[in-house]
Amino acid sequence: MEKITDDVIRKTIESTIIETFDAMMSMTLESIDDSDGVDLEDEKSMVGAIHFGGEVVGVMSFRLTEAFARATTAAMLGIQAEEIKSIEEIYDVIGELANIVAGNLKTEFLDVGLTCVISTPSITSGSDFKIDPVDIAPPVKFSFRRQEDVVRVELCAREEIGAKEDIMSDLS
Repeated sequence: MEKITDDVIRKTIESTIIETFDAMMSMTLESIDDSDGVDLEDEKSMVGAIHFGGEVVGVMSFRLTEAFARATTAAMLGIQAEEIKSIEEIYDVIGELANIVAGNLKTEFLDVGLTCVISTPSITSGSDFKIDPVDIAPPVKFSFRRQEDVVRVELCAREEIGAKEDIMSDLS
């Protein structure tokens, strides 16, 4: 993307994930090199995906294993994992975390003059699936570790200059 650099995107995602997990769940995550062989696609996992539209088009996905999603939900709600009443509670937390990351990215885009909107999160769970954003842009991947647990954020986005007028007419 031209108006916003990969470095800004990386810093935004890293600070959002690390600070959010620390503040909301008292969990310490560290950024790890994505090439360290961590593969979440073969494990039972959950993904929160949010789409961008406007002068930035694309999709951001937030993936973690089902076990870590359960632990994260319990920590966020201040309960024990066995006290989680339904899968919907886990979906709500995954959607909220995806929304926090996408919302902070949207703020960065707006700060450089790129008007965009974000969708509500969609949640997918299971094993052996892949979120494929159909040639929007090459994916930029970020991974974080807490002990043996991993969170992966993937962003496929590009600038779509000139879409501002379409957004403004849709919002009015």
